[in-house]
Parts: sequence; C-alpha cells; structure tokens
Amino acid sequence: MASILPNHKSITSTAERVLEQLALKLDISDTHYEAAERSYQSVGTWLNRLESGIAQYRPSIYSQGSFRLGTVIRPPSDEDVFDLDIVCELNCTKDLITQKWLKDAVGAELGADAKRHNMQAPEPEQYCWTMHYADSAQFQMDVLPAVPDATYQRLLLEARKLDATWVQTAIGLTNTSHPLYTVICRDWPASNPR
Repeated sequence: MASILPNHKSITSTAERVLEQLALKLDISDTHYEAAERSYQSVGTWLNRLESGIAQYRPSIYSQGSFRLGTVIRPPSDEDVFDLDIVCELNCTKDLITQKWLKDAVGAELGADAKRHNMQAPEPEQYCWTMHYADSAQFQMDVLPAVPDATYQRLLLEARKLDATWVQTAIGLTNTSHPLYTVICRDWPASNPR
C-alpha cells in the first residue's frame, strides 16, 4: 500500500528554506545593528568620562531584551523604528540614593550627550529614558537606570526558599510610579536582564 503522506524530507527542506527567507526579511541589517551598537557604546563612553556627574559610580552599559538575544525585528516600514533597550548600571547601593536621584542623574548625562549631538532631549518614561536618533538610524534607545541588587534579592529568594542561582546579576531599577520612588530604601523594583 502506497503512503498517502507527503515526503517528510521535502516538507522539512521547504519549510527550512521558507523560514530562512523569513528570518532574512525580519532581521535588521548589519549596518543598522552596527550603528545601534556604536551608539550604545558611545553613550557608555560619555557616561564614564571624567567630567560626568556619575563617573564615580563607574556606569556599566549593556544591552537587554531583543538586541541582547539577537532577535531584533526589522521595522515594518522606513518610517518605523526599533527599540534598542540598554541598562545603565551604576556601582552604587540603594541604601544611599533614591530611585528619583538615579533616574535624574542618568537623565542629566543623557541630556548632555543628546545636546552635544544636536539630538532631541531624552524623554522620561516610567522606567527609562528614551533617546531618539536620526530617522535614517531607524532606532531609538531606551536607557534603564539601575544599580546592583544581588544581596537584597538573594535574601528575598532564600527567605522564600526559592532558587537563587542567577541572583548575582540582579538589578534594582527605577519606576516613577513606585510608591517609594523618592525615598531611600531597599524596596525597589527588580529585574535580571543578564
């Protein structure tokens, strides 16, 4: 009796070809990727310059989200942009600063960087600052101010008898809607984009 099922090898081969073509259409160009990477590295250099108001906290800049995972999707049209999500982690403790201070300090430096490049001032969002780049760049950068938060998150996880395997890279982040946004405390929103 002849099989009524199609040849699975040809389905797999066809599906693979279609998926490869789709991936090529969805992926951003190497030029856009390199421009975005240069931009966030440039921000890191700016934040760490001697004259920076936050240089003493040794700002660490790293990508998060789709850019970090390599899953950035090309904007649907030339008028649209993709988001480059980065973290600006200051080597500082939540016991000494407020979320508001952190957000304002990072925002002031990003504003100075935008001004020197004749860019629009960064826009404050609930968690981050959004920097808009030239239309030809086709991206905007969302900069999330953060501080290391491993110690506090470890205490919370262990108190609940939860796994703390990845806690070393936990961060405390800013949230303008947080009830303790202007108060020095340990209770900050937390994440772990690494």
